[in-house]
Amino acid sequence: QTCVEPLDGVAAYPCESRRSREPLSLQYNKAQISKPAPSFEGLAVINGEVKEISLSDFKGKYLVLVFYPLDFTFVCPTEIIAFSDRIQEFKNINTEVVAISVDSQFTHLAWINTPREQGGLGKIQIPLLSDLTHQISKDYGVYLQDVGHAL
Repeated sequence: QTCVEPLDGVAAYPCESRRSREPLSLQYNKAQISKPAPSFEGLAVINGEVKEISLSDFKGKYLVLVFYPLDFTFVCPTEIIAFSDRIQEFKNINTEVVAISVDSQFTHLAWINTPREQGGLGKIQIPLLSDLTHQISKDYGVYLQDVGHAL
């Protein structure tokens, strides 16, 4: 795999920060196929406000958890905006979508309040959940210890 630095010198995954060329390793997780999902709770930005949410809030519905590495990275907003733009299609099939990263709720709020043309999300229709302790990412098996965030 070739590592290419962006032209502006800013990268979510700088090449020189990787001491080893070994594959990144995932942590043991509690999530298992055909078993109940690991419980979680945390602060999320919903419609521009910070609110507490938990897995139990979605009882009786399907739930899509979208883990992403970090706010203000160049690829992540594309997928989050796409989920947000199609949220009604999910709701039509009794499904909610929550995006999760290890950033704080304050960083999530700043990202939402930044216009899309400046690298922000703008107004979105799905919650952004803060996993500041990394526990949710670890429980769901998507935490990369080597870099300190989720896949």
